[in-house]
Amino acid sequence: DNYPALPVAILCNAMIRLGGLHVDRLTFNNGISYSVRSANLSADSLAFAGQEVLLSSSVLHVDSDEFRMLIRASDRSGNTISTIELVYENIEPGTKQLSSPLPWTFE
Repeated sequence: DNYPALPVAILCNAMIRLGGLHVDRLTFNNGISYSVRSANLSADSLAFAGQEVLLSSSVLHVDSDEFRMLIRASDRSGNTISTIELVYENIEPGTKQLSSPLPWTFE
């Protein structure tokens, strides 16, 4: 009865987009271009049709021209479905402007 499962590609796309929105917010949405330099995905369980999935994004590290983010997908009970650690790299080095204070968590 737990069929069909949410495709991994759809969940990963949503997680990467949330991380990108978080980076936009960290940089005042000023149009600076970033790309995903690396991604490390882990899946603890599956999400199924009709199941609510909650996404959250947290900053792990900010460096000169990159952001290391952790995006988490969980169910309504707080159980982790999947996590992805992403490194967003500024493709226009030296143009990053951070908001202050940094919004460390974004949902």
